[in-house]
Amino acid sequence: ENERFFIEKIIISGNDKTKDNVIRRNLTFFPGERLDTVKVKRSEQILTGTGYFDSQSGAASEITYLPGTKYNTKDAIVNVKEGRTGMLRFGGGFGANAGLFGDVSYTDKNFDIFDLPKDWKDFMSGNAFRGGGHTITLRFSPGIQRTEGMFSFNNPAIFDSGYSLGLSANIFRRGREDYDEERKGAKMSIGKTVLKGVRLGITPNFEIIGIQNVDSNAPLVVQDIQGSSAKLSLELTAMLDRRDSRMLPSRGYQVSSSLEFSGLDVDIIKFLIKGKKYKTVFNFPDWRGKHVLSYGGTLGIIESTSDEGVPIFERFFAGGANSIRGFAFRGVGPYDVPSNEHVGGKSMLLASAEYTMPVYGDMLRGAFFVDAGKADTDLNDVNLSNFRATIGFGFRAKVPFMGNSVVAIDFGFPVIRKDSDDEQAITFNFGGGR
Repeated sequence: ENERFFIEKIIISGNDKTKDNVIRRNLTFFPGERLDTVKVKRSEQILTGTGYFDSQSGAASEITYLPGTKYNTKDAIVNVKEGRTGMLRFGGGFGANAGLFGDVSYTDKNFDIFDLPKDWKDFMSGNAFRGGGHTITLRFSPGIQRTEGMFSFNNPAIFDSGYSLGLSANIFRRGREDYDEERKGAKMSIGKTVLKGVRLGITPNFEIIGIQNVDSNAPLVVQDIQGSSAKLSLELTAMLDRRDSRMLPSRGYQVSSSLEFSGLDVDIIKFLIKGKKYKTVFNFPDWRGKHVLSYGGTLGIIESTSDEGVPIFERFFAGGANSIRGFAFRGVGPYDVPSNEHVGGKSMLLASAEYTMPVYGDMLRGAFFVDAGKADTDLNDVNLSNFRATIGFGFRAKVPFMGNSVVAIDFGFPVIRKDSDDEQAITFNFGGGR
């Protein structure tokens, strides 16, 4: 309780590469408004979360105040510390869902396509193509089970508006049990922030999906679609993000949904909604970490809009990391008895609860979890029958020299299972793989 103050000016300092407008568009307060410390703290979190600034050696952003020209006004001083936003990485890892893989990638989170170099020296010194808040990624990830190549460009605020534009192209190859799957495609995404934390998007996408090297014992749903299929789709998305952090959220929630319409050789309509809530249960400053409870779920429904049915490469599978730990990747779902293979379903339900605690600050955290869910054959099967459930524990380790990637190791033990399920006690991801 005290006298109200109003913001007179917003002054940016410390940015020798990032443009002023890039910083200002991430602030939630404006000149002339009543000074609201909640908005100021939220702005600091947003600026830190952009990845433009150095968070390794102290505060990436800090907002302080100076007296204004009038007795009830203050100037807001936004202090930032430029950080390394471009990263060239050579590495690899092992994922329970992806197997052994290598990884060569370049990512710049503060790229500026319009900041052309004045000369070769300007380019080599890193003073060109910087400060616009664009994100560019080039990645090639060869692996034993999966190989992926990708290029993407994203402008989060076209002309400082609330609209975003993304362009990407990718190639993906994955060895399945009885066939090889290949995808080549390109897409464009346009997004718009309509309310605080609410973002809507529309994404046209074109893909060529190939089903190759089909084994003679493969399920009929695989043999019937071998060859190439063209897919032209339009996806509508909506996201509400109220988390306090993107890397290690401790409170808030995130809800996302998508509705996809596809045509040409793949005639389907797909709906997906997922949500997760985070809550800090305990916060012991001496332990340098928070005890966090998170819980959420996923609902997916897909249906064919023609007589061809839903192809196997669009169906839902359950099991593995980010699904039902304790089961193998795609190890839960409708089962084809003649081929002894899972063939996926047209509906999916997942639910999970996890309790994490500090072992060594936020660098190493322990976890206890309960996972449940299923993938089923038809829309009418969205109920509690055929559910699987697991309980388990795990560890999360943050690796600073790998761009703060998180190594996750989980030990899951099924408590509700079926004979046709593929179980896998250890689920872990290490390195650049998701």
